[in-house]
Amino acid sequence: MVTRFRMPSGSGDESLALHFVNTRMVDGPRPIDAIGTPEGLQSWFERHGLDRSPSGFPKSLPDRHVLVMEAMRLRDAINRMFTAVSSGAAVDSMTLATINRCLSADSLSTRLTLTDSVLTVEHFGTATSPLALLASLALSAAEVLEHSSRSRLRQCAGATCRHWFVDTSKGGQRRWCSMSRCGNRSKAARFRETNAPDS
Repeated sequence: MVTRFRMPSGSGDESLALHFVNTRMVDGPRPIDAIGTPEGLQSWFERHGLDRSPSGFPKSLPDRHVLVMEAMRLRDAINRMFTAVSSGAAVDSMTLATINRCLSADSLSTRLTLTDSVLTVEHFGTATSPLALLASLALSAAEVLEHSSRSRLRQCAGATCRHWFVDTSKGGQRRWCSMSRCGNRSKAARFRETNAPDS
């Protein structure tokens, strides 16, 4: 069965792969995993328009748990790939195999459509297994590397963050995933250290 879906937009800060790899967060004493449960993963898929399987998100509990494990495995592989690439190291074969396994779970074709005088590129996939739900995430990760300078793929310098981002600033000196969150926290911490009374 062929289903219709619109591919998420390309690279940069709004890349689907960057959103996905950043679903594991450290905020306070405990890490938070936005996709660590079937409900969390399904909710994340729905927010990002990824549920394009003919049968939808898996219905059976075992299949749902398998998809969560596969999603976490893919996320770890993307994280390892970004780490290797951003540091100039080689990407190991197991990481590539994990990403390619998800890419090959779905075959894509493309069509140009005209709707209300607007041309739209639409992608079509033959989704044959729940693993095919992860194909767009693997493709987005590959596109981050294809369309972004590898020197601009970075992890946030925030002490408890480590979110990935692509530095699209003019000077290429961005250090934080979000200036309003991690940048301000870091500056406030430095200010407190500098202005702490001597004991």
